[in-house]
Amino acid sequence: MKDLFVGVLLVHGAVLVAVILQAARVAAALCRRADEIMRAQMVDTSPCIELAEDRQTTFQLRRVERHKALEAVHAWSGPHWDLPPVSLRCGPDYPKHKLKRPTGEPLLCCTAAEAFRTDCKIFSEGIKTHSSYLLPSCYHATAASASTSLPKWLVISALMPTYTGSAADGPCIKWMLYFEIPTSLESDASAAGALLRDFLLGSASGHSDSASYFYDRFKVIVRQLASNEPLGPFLKRAVRWFDGKPMLWRWFGVWGNCIRNGDVTFLNLDFCTGGRLKNQAFARGAPKLRNFVVEFSFTLEARTDAEMPERLIGGASFCRLNIFALPKLVVDSQGVRRKQ
Repeated sequence: MKDLFVGVLLVHGAVLVAVILQAARVAAALCRRADEIMRAQMVDTSPCIELAEDRQTTFQLRRVERHKALEAVHAWSGPHWDLPPVSLRCGPDYPKHKLKRPTGEPLLCCTAAEAFRTDCKIFSEGIKTHSSYLLPSCYHATAASASTSLPKWLVISALMPTYTGSAADGPCIKWMLYFEIPTSLESDASAAGALLRDFLLGSASGHSDSASYFYDRFKVIVRQLASNEPLGPFLKRAVRWFDGKPMLWRWFGVWGNCIRNGDVTFLNLDFCTGGRLKNQAFARGAPKLRNFVVEFSFTLEARTDAEMPERLIGGASFCRLNIFALPKLVVDSQGVRRKQ
């Protein structure tokens, strides 16, 4: 009986080993296929935009339709605000009832998106020494004289650390999203449209005064939409910290800044000041972006019934980026240069 029991264990062990080896071979084949797809898709560097003066500007990330984003590689698309839905405050009396519902279509459409590697934090302000990496039509709009009307562009730049430790500066991934502001926003009668209009009209102030109406109303929402790689325990906890949860931003020069230059408002979001654990989570997660679809979206916090319901300002989904293939921004005596 003992010999029979040992024999059964050996047979089961052999079967288990065979299954593990076969799974490893399948995983290796899938990885090779993913690399082949990435190389093939990265050959297409067609422009992401349709504006006439930008057609000669080759953006490194391809733009894809939303329905193709979850399978795309090294590309970007519009935000998936409706699938799965993003739920935002709707009132009435939100402090009491905490009611939320799926948001409507974003107020602004993302015109272009890009990502860069950097050796240090680089805030975008539209100055001449940064012209090498900015969308030309957007950069030209910074030359407009000071105005009390709505800006023509909103540019949101997010800096994500790729280094560990608690330092507030170091190598980063710089995400950039460009939103062309439609003239229809001037007459938008919705509560969310009025909030965004007032935020943009006051952006020359920087919203950095603690008494400012928009000092602590801007929110960032980061979501993981798709994945083909399991996460370890540490990254799982890190994702739970952020995934789909609106993060309140304050414009006081520590978490970034808000600047209006001509007809462009620049928002710089600094994720490098979150401390050692958050930096470590970002640094570990950065190389794994090639197996994930990640979405950035933004809103302004509504606090009274008159400001409800909340609505997304806009956003973009970034699809399985190979961070080592991203162009690099280099700071030298001439300013900021874009290198492939």
